[in-house]
Amino acid sequence: GFLYLSSYVFRFCEYHRIFLHYVLINELLNTYDTHIGVPLNDREFFCVHLIIIGISLFLILYLHVKGNKRTNS
Repeated sequence: GFLYLSSYVFRFCEYHRIFLHYVLINELLNTYDTHIGVPLNDREFFCVHLIIIGISLFLILYLHVKGNKRTNS
């Protein structure tokens, strides 16, 4: 929680915030699974985590390309 809030206070770049969003989503999902339970087996739960990682990496690459196009134009 502290890193997430401090990223806005200290104005971290979008790349660092995406990593923090990934950590937050991952932590919330694991906490939900621990206390309530997710009706998935281990393989399916692992696939959900891989999908979240893939979306995060896609967003990082998208922002990187978008930033490079802006600076080169």
